[in-house]
Amino acid sequence: MFLSLTVISALYGDGNETDHQALLMFKSLITQNSQGALSSWNNSRHFCDWDGVSCGKRHRRVVKLRLNSTGLEGYLSPHLGNLSFLRGLYLWDNNFHGVIPHELGHLSRLRVLNLEKNNLIGFIPANISSCSKLVALHLNENNLVGGIPQEISVLSKLIDISLGRNNLTGGIPPFVGNFTSMQVFYITDNPLGGSIPDTLGNWKDIHILSASHCNLSGTIPRSLYNLSFLSEFRLGDNQLTGSLPLDIMLPQLDELILLQYGLGNEMTSAGDVYSFGILLLEVMAGKSPTDDIFNEGLSLHKFASMALPDKVIDVIDVNIFSDDEIVTQTMKIEECLALTIKIGVSCSMDAPSQRMDMKNVVKEFHHILDALQNI
Repeated sequence: MFLSLTVISALYGDGNETDHQALLMFKSLITQNSQGALSSWNNSRHFCDWDGVSCGKRHRRVVKLRLNSTGLEGYLSPHLGNLSFLRGLYLWDNNFHGVIPHELGHLSRLRVLNLEKNNLIGFIPANISSCSKLVALHLNENNLVGGIPQEISVLSKLIDISLGRNNLTGGIPPFVGNFTSMQVFYITDNPLGGSIPDTLGNWKDIHILSASHCNLSGTIPRSLYNLSFLSEFRLGDNQLTGSLPLDIMLPQLDELILLQYGLGNEMTSAGDVYSFGILLLEVMAGKSPTDDIFNEGLSLHKFASMALPDKVIDVIDVNIFSDDEIVTQTMKIEECLALTIKIGVSCSMDAPSQRMDMKNVVKEFHHILDALQNI
């Protein structure tokens, strides 16, 4: 026994043995290893050479554990919290169940925590707030409950929060807007409730903002329409109110969904464009698709398309312009109105292949805005 311990000590060293034991305890809670991902985890080789394990070259401590999509089933060991040099934990797309161990909060060097696409339950551990270097938190597609913990407000380096498809409640906390370097905020398919905080307008580097099907209500803060790097903006299937401003400044926008889909709930880029087109026609015509006028085959789309190109003034809600503008600049304004209606009609075509893509929509709106500014 003494000889065995001496060999282990010489091979690993005290700190290394801590990591070694933490990995063995992790393995002990794996109940299914169908793809043989842990077949190399034995004493015939140093643990730094085990599949999925990466160690630092100098100190030979575990810095990364990457076992995503390996068919593992079991529970997450609290001993993972002893991997004190760990910077990345990638266990997504497996079948881990049980709770997320609060001991993960001991990982002060952790930068990426990716546990998405498992069957984890319980709350998001509040003490991951101690992971002060965390930049990415991926917990999508689990069965987590509770709210987004207030404690994580101290994680100033966060740029990616992905918590979609859980059972989270309690609304979008305003403090998330203080993560001013945020690039991805994905919380789709959670019964969060509440409204969209104005603070989200602080995200000057945001690329993806997805909060569809979250029981959100109220209006969309105007500041969100000025996020210049935003490429995906998804707020569909909520109870949001208000109208879309015509001076949107989203030059990188590829996908936009602000309305609930009329037929089915499958989210596609073409469906996003359709929803945008209908919303645009509602704003311009001052009418809703459910108004009494739309029956016996007459839809909002058909109503608007019949007015093109010369009769748009007959279908426009004239309240969107002042009387002076209409009298003094009728021809130029009618041209801009016709172009705007044309965008709405093109986006709301029945066949997805015939719909205008969002890059061209944004380009056309910039042309319209330039024309209006020169009036």
